[in-house]
Amino acid sequence: MTGLRAAFMLSTGRSGTGTLAHLCQQSSLAMAYHVPAPEMIEENFLVQQGIRTPEEVVGMKVAGIRELVAEHERAEDKVYVETNSKLSLLAAALDRHFDCRFMWVIRDPFQFVNSGLNRKWYSGKGGIWDQTRERPVQGWPRDWGPTEKIAWLWCEINSGIERQIDRLAHPPRVCFLEELLSDAAATVDLMHWLGLPDLDEADVRRIYDLHINSGMYSAPRDDRTGDHIFGQRNEQRMPELDFDQRVVRDIIHQHWPSARADHYLQSRAVSPHAHDRAE
Repeated sequence: MTGLRAAFMLSTGRSGTGTLAHLCQQSSLAMAYHVPAPEMIEENFLVQQGIRTPEEVVGMKVAGIRELVAEHERAEDKVYVETNSKLSLLAAALDRHFDCRFMWVIRDPFQFVNSGLNRKWYSGKGGIWDQTRERPVQGWPRDWGPTEKIAWLWCEINSGIERQIDRLAHPPRVCFLEELLSDAAATVDLMHWLGLPDLDEADVRRIYDLHINSGMYSAPRDDRTGDHIFGQRNEQRMPELDFDQRVVRDIIHQHWPSARADHYLQSRAVSPHAHDRAE
C-alpha cells in the first residue's frame, strides 16, 4: 500500500475543496473524495494544540484510505485524491505512507474571512464545529472578535503547511496554487499533473459552473462514506460583509510574516470606510 499514488489538497478550507473533489470524481482514473470518514476533525485539533503528534493520529486516516481503495477495481492504476482540509497539518505524516503529491491552495485572506463570518465561525453560533476549530494554545486575546480570529486561522493553517513543505519532496511533487477556481486552463494542467489526463477544459468549466458549496451551508452527505454529495447547480451566493480589512492586514503582519502572505496584502487596496458588522 505504500506504493499507492495519492494526492492531497492542503488548505484552510473554504477554498474550492468540494469543487476539486467533484471534478476529480469525473475522471475514470481517480478515486476522489472530499471529506470521507474519518474526517479527522478532533485529531486535527489535538495536533494543532500540540496534544498529539501527526504521527500519532495519522494511522486511522491511513486505515480509512485503505478501506476506500479496497472497494475500487484496478486501484493500482488509479490515483487516490482527498481534498479534506483537516489533513493539512498531517501532510508530512501522510507522505510516509503513500506515493504522495500535494496541492497547496491559498484563498485570498479577505475572501476567506468573509466566508468564515458568513458561516458564523468563532461567534458562539458555529455549533459543534467551533468546539474543535483551531485556536491559540495560550487562548484568545480578550479584545478579539470573529474577524481577528478567522484572520488568525488563515495564518495558522497556512504557516503550518509552509513549515511542512520544507520536509516534503520538492516539485514536481508539491504544487502551489494561489486560487483554484480562477483559471480553467490551469486547472486542466493540474489534473494532468495529478495523473488524470482524461479531464479537459470543458469538464472543468462544467464543474465550476455548479458553484459547489459556495453558499451558506454545506452539501448533503453520503450515508456510507460520509462524503459530501455534489451535482446540482448552487444558485446561492455568499454575501459580501462590510468588515474592517485593516484588522485582517494587521493580524497577517503579526502572525504570518511571509512572502506568500505579503502577496495578498500588496494586491488588496483597503477601503478607509470599511466596518466590521459581524462583531
